[in-house]
This record gives sequence, structure tokens and C-alpha cells, in this order.
Amino acid sequence: MKCTGCGNRLVKGTEKVSRTIGGHSFTAEIPALKCSRCGEVQFTLHDLEQFELSVARSLALAGASSGEVFKFQRKALGLKATELGELLDATPETISRWETGQREIPRAALAVVGTLVEDALGDRTDTASKLRALAKPKKLAKQIRLDFATGDVQKRA
Repeated sequence: MKCTGCGNRLVKGTEKVSRTIGGHSFTAEIPALKCSRCGEVQFTLHDLEQFELSVARSLALAGASSGEVFKFQRKALGLKATELGELLDATPETISRWETGQREIPRAALAVVGTLVEDALGDRTDTASKLRALAKPKKLAKQIRLDFATGDVQKRA
């Protein structure tokens, strides 16, 4: 690949990135492409997202619960306040009040967001799918056959 700044060849390596949230600084060396001539550094979006999610996970595991932390976690998940509100059954105004510190964030909401972060790091959507199903339940058939050998679900009327 060529540098967009000077046209020189980019070299693979790692680069230090850092983020300060809620008074805590997080640093990591992540893969990067660097220009030896002008110093331009390029990261993949995936690696930057993984770094942000790792920071969000560390904050969740530490029990950090400030509005700033909550907002950072929401953004690391790539969710708008309305989207997170739908998952948590809260209005966007309530999400805003939590994020600005006007209201205390319920422990259950913090736990759910922490679990969403864990899912995102594992490339899963289990928790979000379950929350969406709770918001809009589907009618189940009267009889459902589960096949443990194949993992298939066969519905019967």
C-alpha cells in the first residue's frame, strides 16, 4: 500500500493507541501501517473498534458506572441512544439523563450494556437478539420438536 500523504510505501508494524475515559487511561499496541517518510499511520477500522470495545469491557468488568463511561460503551457498540433505549426499554431522554449524570444508571442497565460489549467482542449478537425478542415476542407453535443431534427446530401446529 502507498501513503496517501506522500506516496511512499507503507510498512506493517504496530503503533501505540490510547484512550482516557472516566479518569482511567488505556493503552495498547495495535497493528498499523506506517510511512517511514512522513510518519502517517493507518489502522484498520476493525482494530480500532476492537480497541474501543476492549476499553469498554475493562470498564464494565471494573464496575465503572459514570455517565461518561456509559456513553462511551454505547458508542463503542455503535448504538444510537434511541437504539440502546429500545433494547433497554428506556426513552432516549432517559439514556441522555443517565449519560449526563442527571439520573443514576440502574445496575441492570449497566450489566446489560456490559454483556452487549462482551457479545460484540466475541462477534455475537445473542443478548441484543433476546432483548429484541422480548420487545416484540413472536407467537410460538403449540408443539416444537428440538433435534439435539442437528440443532434444528421443527415447529408443529
